[in-house]
Amino acid sequence: MQTYWKYIKPIPGFKGAVLRLHLLTGGLRIQQLVSLKSVNIRGDEITLFDTKGRPGNEPRPYTTPLLPLAMQALKDCNCAGEYALSTNNGQIHLAATTLSVGRVMQLAIEFQTLMQKEFAVAQKICSQNINSIKKYVAFVIAWCQRYSKP
Repeated sequence: MQTYWKYIKPIPGFKGAVLRLHLLTGGLRIQQLVSLKSVNIRGDEITLFDTKGRPGNEPRPYTTPLLPLAMQALKDCNCAGEYALSTNNGQIHLAATTLSVGRVMQLAIEFQTLMQKEFAVAQKICSQNINSIKKYVAFVIAWCQRYSKP
């Protein structure tokens, strides 16, 4: 969990906010979370509806308290319209596949690829110049500052 948090914490914008909200709410069922309606957000809690294992029955409502960081992540999602987690002002909810393990892994691979490219640049700097150590240290410091921002 710490590794996952370390990865998703700096992801900016809506994408990062939704991933943080999912983790900070205890990994709620993705289909239920993405179906969250704006009217079901009340201060420090959200109400979701459980349909799993209830064919022919009304969905069972359940309330989930929000930690302060989860409330901030929800705020960062810029909830508007009927559905709180939406990319089109709440008209249609976010697709559950957006938060699927495959999608999150794809984001992780993209992030890892970026890190590998930047490391390759650092190696190239070191092999070309007598002042390479100073340049490499400056590069690493700049890289760390760029990716350690919340």
